[in-house]
Parts: sequence; structure tokens; C-alpha cells
Amino acid sequence: MGHQPTTFNESLSQLRRGIAVAWLANVLVLQLSIVACACAAYVGTKGSNIDLNTLGMVILISAGVAIPVAMLIILYSYFFSTRTVLSAIGGQKRLVEQGMIYNIVEEMAIAAGMPSPPKVYVLIGTGVPNAYALGGKRKKPQTGTIIVTEELGYLLNREQLQAVISHEMSHLTAEDNRVMTQLVAIASVISILQSAFIYGSLSSNNRNRSNSNSSGGGHAVVALVIFLVSFCVILAAPALSNIARAYMSRYREQQADSHGVSLCRNPTALAQALITIRAFHQANPHTVDNSMYGSPGSLALYAPERDIIESFHNSDQSKKGGMFERAMNKRRNFSATHPPIWERVDALIAMGAYVQDFVPHVPQHQQISGHIK
Repeated sequence: MGHQPTTFNESLSQLRRGIAVAWLANVLVLQLSIVACACAAYVGTKGSNIDLNTLGMVILISAGVAIPVAMLIILYSYFFSTRTVLSAIGGQKRLVEQGMIYNIVEEMAIAAGMPSPPKVYVLIGTGVPNAYALGGKRKKPQTGTIIVTEELGYLLNREQLQAVISHEMSHLTAEDNRVMTQLVAIASVISILQSAFIYGSLSSNNRNRSNSNSSGGGHAVVALVIFLVSFCVILAAPALSNIARAYMSRYREQQADSHGVSLCRNPTALAQALITIRAFHQANPHTVDNSMYGSPGSLALYAPERDIIESFHNSDQSKKGGMFERAMNKRRNFSATHPPIWERVDALIAMGAYVQDFVPHVPQHQQISGHIK
């Protein structure tokens, strides 16, 4: 994917426009889901004896409900997103105010034009090498938080760590992690609506059948059409929301790679870091079954790719292949929150990275705990 942003501010503006489109698309899906649930509930209560004027009022009121729901999600993510994600990630958190990791964050904060560095935490006991950037405000990115696992500090050298932290610093500058938290929350609400719809449909099925049998006529056909349309909408809504969120997540990762390179001026180090982290997960596929790759996984530097997940769930060792045999697997997964490594590395090569002779050192999982630098 040849993406060479012109300037930092222009690509940042492009990223924010993309985030706005994804956010509006999710709000629209949320609105349709609420309307579908309301219509189905009304039809389920009235059966064929629906009143079209009342139905119109139900649609208008339920459509308006989506706006305050979205506003509540925004307020929640603004004040509590960092705390929520920190608790979801798990592991023991240690505030860092000195040492190599903190020094790198200070250096990259200066490069990003921040008046002071953000908070820095090291996660102990997660079992996986990864990094996060949480919170931050558009005009005050220094209010955010950089999180690095101790395993990452052991696996990468200083230049590679600097490139990773540059990537995370770019997320703070763009404020996109806060927005991604909002998109995750909206998708969760839509999934809850789907569950409520299915439960309500099953619980009212017998009552609806008896009502329609006793009353007959009326708007039976209209009621049936409304219910079927509502069913299709609520069935498709979570998938549509997740696809929009995943697309935006992949795009922001590409942009953060590019912005990070503009800060550290070392595309080779970032490419090497990504290859090394992927190689670790490929050598230790059981690490994909980790709390870090649950709901907070879309906010991480790296998320396991489909072939690694499949190798974890597939006990046939012969299908796993060698450590790097499938490293540049070019199958696409439209529900993935991160671009595949081959795509990110290709973009970094276009920026000047050289990884042709690079062979990462990948220790076994049990060898990398307790070695933060």
C-alpha cells in the first residue's frame, strides 16, 4: 500500500476526517438498530392491530434516542476511557519516571513538540510484547498515557523501542485512541440491542401468534414486513459496525506508522520491531489467548493475525509451518483491527526501511519475563 503522506498536519487532518466518517457511520447503524428494536417491540405488542400513526411516532422518537446515547458514550470515553482500558488489559502496572523507557518517551515527546512527556507505565506479567497509547487531548497530547509491557522491553533493542514509542506518540497526537474507544462502545451497545431484540422476539412469539390468530386482518402484512425488515437490520448491524470500526482501526495504524517514522526518522527500526513481535507470537501461538487481545486489542501496537490464531486453535502441528514461512501471508481479513504485517512492512520499505537481511531473535515465552530495561 503506497501511502506517503505529504506533511504531518495534512495526514493528521486526513486521519481525523476518516475517524469522523467512521464515527458517523457507527452512529447511523446505532440509530437504525434502536429504530429496529422499537418497531419490532411495537409490532410484537400489537400484532396485526398496529396503528400507522403511532408507528410513525415510535420511529421518530427511537431515532432521536440514538443522539443522547451517542453523547453519553462520548462523555464516558472522555472521562473514563483510559481507566477502563487499563483495567481490561490486566497485568501489574508500574509508573515509570526514570530509566531507558522513560528517556525514550521524553525524547519522542520533544520530537512531537509536547511541552512535557505523557505518563509512562510498564505492564508486568502480561506474557506478551506490546504497547498502547491511551487518552490524550487534541491540544494536550501530553495528558495521555504510554504503556509498554516488560516483555517488549526485553525483546527489542533501543532503536526499535524508540520507533514503537514514536508510533504510540502519534496516536496521542491524533487523539484517535479515544475515538476508537467510542467506536468500540457503540459496537457493544449495538450488540446488546441485538441480544435484546432476539430475546424479546422469542419471548413474545407465542403471544403474537395468539393475537394475530384472534384478530386477523388489520395490518398483518405491514406488521410482518416491519418485523422482517427490523430483524434484518438488527441482524446485520453488529457486523456493519465492526467492519467500519475495523477499517478505521487499520487506517489509523497505517497513519501512526507513518507519523512515528516522521518522529524517530528510522523506518527500519519500526519494521524490525513489527517483524520481531510477530515472530514471537508465531513461535508462541498460545499467547494469542491473552486478555490483552480482548476488547483492548484494537488499541495495541500489534494484534495477532489470522494464521497465528488458526495455528493456536489447530492442534495439527504440521499445518503451522516454519516460523517465517507464513510471515508475509497476504490473505485479507476485513474484520481485523490491524493491517497485516506484510502491508505495514511494505509501507515502511517505501519510506526507506531495509529489512532484507534481518532475522529477529525470538526467545521462548518463559524466557522474556522480568527483563524491563
